[in-house]
Amino acid sequence: MLVSPGIDPYVDPMRRSLTRLGVTVAWYALVMVSLRWWEVTLEVPSVALWSGVFAFAFAGTAMTYEGRGMLDNPRHPAWWRCGVWTGMILVGAVVVSLVPQIRLSGQGVATSVFVGLADAIVPLWIAASALAVVWSGWARAVALASLPPALMGALWFFVVRMPGESYRGTLPPLSAEERERHERLEADVTYLAVALGERSEETPDTVSSAAAYLERRLRDIGYHVVSDPFVYSERTYRNLIVELPGAERAGEVVLVGAHYDTAPRAPGADDNASGGVTRPSPAWPVRLQPFARFDRLDKKMFGPDPRWRLICTR
Repeated sequence: MLVSPGIDPYVDPMRRSLTRLGVTVAWYALVMVSLRWWEVTLEVPSVALWSGVFAFAFAGTAMTYEGRGMLDNPRHPAWWRCGVWTGMILVGAVVVSLVPQIRLSGQGVATSVFVGLADAIVPLWIAASALAVVWSGWARAVALASLPPALMGALWFFVVRMPGESYRGTLPPLSAEERERHERLEADVTYLAVALGERSEETPDTVSSAAAYLERRLRDIGYHVVSDPFVYSERTYRNLIVELPGAERAGEVVLVGAHYDTAPRAPGADDNASGGVTRPSPAWPVRLQPFARFDRLDKKMFGPDPRWRLICTR
């Protein structure tokens, strides 16, 4: 186990404790930042980006608290741990490069998915190791025990918590226009979820039918639809894109998106036929408002345009 012999015993104990507390807060802040912007790692899917950042921060922390004992000893446990984490990052990159996809339960799965999963777990391991370096005794136990509740709180705040407030009370009756819109949307959802049903890579024909149906419905309203094809698992899929020009803030962009594919063996009425058939009114935008219907979103494949990949992962 790592200890902290590098701290000067003649330094004022209060100053030493404040330094440790400051480093601990910095580590917690780094954990929060990685959770908030974890999707940045998807920009380089073959590299566990956050694991590399955390390993570098751990090396700096260990050198600060282990002192010359670490710098003069290439076999120091801190170097060994950094080597393990660096090796994991390199192995992941090599595996993704050599084997970009595997099949699980008959489905094609990108190996970069496992790198992304590891990049959410390994940084927490590194953070716990850093706290074990900073503290000792009962203080170490407290610092490590506080990490899980802090993590759960951050997950709730960044992932689970919904912005705004839910509507409360009795809903007002629908107007004639709203009732017509309700019936139209219900018919669209019924067609996608019942008539077509599953729209996954296992049912490519229904995926194509769903794309054609949505494109036809959008064109009937008067929108100019751009088809954005891409290849995934040796099949061609396509995103559907419409742009509504803004008026007051034409230089700004607001993206409205939904996916029309489903998970295997799922009709996808609310995931996401209900979102896929929703379309903004031309009277809405004051900004440029592209809205898109994405395919393979459940596989995190957003097509060739990097704008969609960046925006949809946020």
